[in-house]
Amino acid sequence: MSFEYSQEIINDLEKLLKAEEEYNVFIYADGNENIREIHARSILLRIRSQYFRTAFSEEGCFVKHQHEFLQQNPLEILGNCLPT
Repeated sequence: MSFEYSQEIINDLEKLLKAEEEYNVFIYADGNENIREIHARSILLRIRSQYFRTAFSEEGCFVKHQHEFLQQNPLEILGNCLPT
């Protein structure tokens, strides 16, 4: 692959990261009293992290417990998903 082609891909990925559309993951982070909503794309999370590859897989904890996650305390569900 030529450098010019690689640079085009990098530029396109940069545009994707800056685009404020088509997010399919919302992460809520508590910064003391301020809760922040972080938008992400599951494909990028899976590419960059073994944790998210497992969590979003068909056999993953988030998929298995999605109904419970919506019904119960999310921290409790996430605690059950952490590797032991």
